[in-house]
Order: sequence, then structure tokens, then C-alpha cells
Amino acid sequence: MRENTLQDEEILPVNGDDRARLLQFVTVSLGLVCLAFDIFPFAWSNPTQYLTYFVMASLAVWFRVKLPTPNGALSIHFLFLLIGLVDLTRSEMVLLAGTCALIECVVERGNRQDRLESAFRIAVAVIATHLAARAQIGRASCRERV
Repeated sequence: MRENTLQDEEILPVNGDDRARLLQFVTVSLGLVCLAFDIFPFAWSNPTQYLTYFVMASLAVWFRVKLPTPNGALSIHFLFLLIGLVDLTRSEMVLLAGTCALIECVVERGNRQDRLESAFRIAVAVIATHLAARAQIGRASCRERV
């Protein structure tokens, strides 16, 4: 008699597309956890300063640097995110990164991304910003100001 495995029960994905979807789903779930952890309670350090970073990073999404990689180009809004690590709170940084990723998904709508792919890109930006802010935890700029 044959032993029953997880793959026989079809709990685990069988082909590459299913595995990619599973990875995207797990990443989006982790991104939502990071977003909830960083956003609540929301802390404004300086709304005018945040609005300035938001406008500059949102405009920078439209500009791309060509790279000799398979993807071909990279948005320069990440520079404003790196600079913002010094000046903004963790809540503001995660919100800024997620919003810029959302704008980038809307700008690149010609590539016909589905919703899960767009959510995956936003989640990756939120997770990366969360980890970058955690790496800067010793600095007063990335801690929650009470």
C-alpha cells in the first residue's frame, strides 16, 4: 500500500505557477503584518515635511534609470525613501513606500499586472522599508516618537 503524501492530497502546489502564486500570497500576507505593525499607532513627526517627501517621491516614480538587467529600468523614488529613513518616523516611511509602490503599479498598468502581482510589489516595498527602519532602530528618527 502506498503512503499518502501532501502532494497527493493537493495541499501543496504542483506546478511552477502555483508555487509562484503561493510565494506571492505569503509575501502579501507578511507585508500586511508589517504594515499593521508599523502603521498602528500612526505617528506624525512633521506633516509638512512628510508631504514634501510624498510629493517628491511620487514624482520620482515617473523617472527611471536604465540598467543592464533583465528588468531594464529602476525607479529613482527609492532615493527619497533612503533619505527619508533619517527624517521620518517608521509609520511615515512605510506609508510612503507603500504609496509609491502603488503609484508605480498604476503607472506601469500597460504591462497588464494582475492584482496579486501589484499587491506583491507593494508588499515587497513595505517589508523592505520595515526591515530598513528596524535596522535603524537605534536612531531617534526611525523610532516611534511618543
